[in-house]
Amino acid sequence: MDLSDPYPGPSHPMLAAQLRQASEASHRIVFDYLGEQGFSDLRKSHFDLFRFPGPHGRTPTQLAEQLGLSKQALNPLLNALQTMGYLTRGNTDSDRRTRILTLTARGLELVTAIREALELLETRTRNQLGPQHYRTLLSALADIQALPNPRPTHQID
Repeated sequence: MDLSDPYPGPSHPMLAAQLRQASEASHRIVFDYLGEQGFSDLRKSHFDLFRFPGPHGRTPTQLAEQLGLSKQALNPLLNALQTMGYLTRGNTDSDRRTRILTLTARGLELVTAIREALELLETRTRNQLGPQHYRTLLSALADIQALPNPRPTHQID
């Protein structure tokens, strides 16, 4: 490729880039709020484990599947959250081999702070856009989420 040729990629941020940038801006707002509330020990990789519906009452395998991680990739994150006092791992009464994740009091405080941060983000966004544009945004996001995947991710025999 001749480096003097014009850049072959997009000439402006396309939809996926704009959605990513909006997501990153949203995460910064949430992270700033969490830091103000005393949760500055979390990294983004820890925060990802609290995606809805979150880790409480689930097995590590269930959480890994939801996040698209291997159990080997998930374990260091769970270890860190356990060391920081956000969750515990215990056995179930019915099957001693099955581990269940349980949020500690600190973990429950974090979930409350996450909810507050997300409510703040929604309020700021609604105020910035106005009620009609906000409803339009939510509708458009739902439409994007409903788009069919053009390629199947799994082949069933």
